[in-house]
Amino acid sequence: MTLLNRTAIALWAIAVIALLLTSISRGTLTGDGREYLLGAHAFASHASPDLRAGDIAFFNTEIAPSRGEAKLDFSTLGEGHAYPGGGAQFDAKGFVRATGGQVYAWHFWLYSLFVAPFLAAVTAIGGKPETAFVLCNGAFVGLALVYLCRFWAGTALQKQLLASLFLLGGTTYYVWWTHPEVFTASLVLLGLMAFDDKRYGLAMGATAAAATQNPPLMFLVLGMGVWSIWQSLPATGNSTRRLRSVIRPIVGTGLALAFAILPVAFYWLTSRVTNPIAAAGWADTSMISLERLISLFLDLNMGMVTALPAVLLASALLLGLWMIGMLTPRSRAVQTQRSWGLPLLLGVGASVVMAIPALGAPNWNHGQTIFARYAYWLAIPITFGLVVTIGRLGRKRALLLTTLLLACQIATVSYYGLWGRRAAFNYVAFKPFVIPVMLHHPELYNPLPEIFAERLQGIDTFHPGNMEGSGVYAFPNPEQPTKILVRSDVIAGEIATRKAHCPDITTHRVEFGWVYINIPRSCYHQEQAGRPATGSATSRP
Repeated sequence: MTLLNRTAIALWAIAVIALLLTSISRGTLTGDGREYLLGAHAFASHASPDLRAGDIAFFNTEIAPSRGEAKLDFSTLGEGHAYPGGGAQFDAKGFVRATGGQVYAWHFWLYSLFVAPFLAAVTAIGGKPETAFVLCNGAFVGLALVYLCRFWAGTALQKQLLASLFLLGGTTYYVWWTHPEVFTASLVLLGLMAFDDKRYGLAMGATAAAATQNPPLMFLVLGMGVWSIWQSLPATGNSTRRLRSVIRPIVGTGLALAFAILPVAFYWLTSRVTNPIAAAGWADTSMISLERLISLFLDLNMGMVTALPAVLLASALLLGLWMIGMLTPRSRAVQTQRSWGLPLLLGVGASVVMAIPALGAPNWNHGQTIFARYAYWLAIPITFGLVVTIGRLGRKRALLLTTLLLACQIATVSYYGLWGRRAAFNYVAFKPFVIPVMLHHPELYNPLPEIFAERLQGIDTFHPGNMEGSGVYAFPNPEQPTKILVRSDVIAGEIATRKAHCPDITTHRVEFGWVYINIPRSCYHQEQAGRPATGSATSRP
């Protein structure tokens, strides 16, 4: 290792330590953090995942009063609604009362298990319980970076780029969350690096652990397993020899998949449901669509592109150039170079495949920092594939792309703030740069209805499948709107009335029968001088 590389690693170590130390005080109860916190306390206090009266008392006395959280009643926790088949019940707060009477959180407990020792240490010194999550998240970030630095076979330039994009591509936005996003992303990155190093057991084990919290990652585990089996097949030999060569990878794949589906087995044994969240109606396969897939990656308010614009742009350009090159006749001397874009293609493909099951979430415009929580860990395969591909382009090109990517990513994080906690970037508010688009070129941005309606009103209550009433959502105001979201069964009258005054009006259909009416500013005789672009919603009988 050269002196330059050692210096760079030392600087990175200092930066990461400083980052984690300054994030410790920022821990905040977020998303489903109440469940994970109670699970961690359960493991720390009685070494089991079932929630008991003492765990609820801890929450009611230590958390609820100072965090503005409602107190929980242990006697009714997990009750109120019966799962199909009877026996187990669930409530609207995220808890399950199993067939044996035990109470569990309906998010699996592996992440809570890892948080538990940190929670025990923090509470022992009188610290804020949320700090335990920041410490745990930081530990997994450190684990991934240690492997990156010490074991991954990438070049020094690739290591610098991958570490930078990992930290600045969403990790700082979620490291302070009481949620398993950083846990998931760190393990996925570790798994991909180990897979690249042909350490298939470690790769599948790390990814399977992440899959217990985000089930779509089972597809990545399966893909790794199939590849490891294929690579183990000898080029020659009889069937007996070929069978012996694949026994080990087959067993490894089976164990990894068993680990990944541990939540399914656990909830089936305790509650007779394979997934308590899906069984409660919080997953709807009818919502899976191409529109949602595009939204997850490219929506300007919450898509992956908002936090990683240069990564997606560079990935698209490199994939395009690679595919064009694949169609161009080449001499034999350069045939071996034709696979340079394959890691990026596989990374993008893996991300898209894993994104599909996540599209069934009814609460699409969910709590998030800068971009969707799913998009954060789904970006890891793309980022890794991009870094590996850049390393195959030659030093000058790699250095140029690395410089451009880092400059853009630093600028992006500077805009949002290192922790992404500025009030302007709340998940029920439009991103500031989206407002001028909807004012002057409304036809260019047609988000899913839930994103538009909730950010327009500033409240998280909209469900796109609820077609009761005749809601009309107008931006920036009902008097002179440039963009209107309206139900398809009332669109005829609405559009006829407006087109009579301005033929330049256009429409765009979105999911569940909702339609946008896009009205150019030229349709109005005078500009909306002095009107605040905050938006409003009206309801017509």
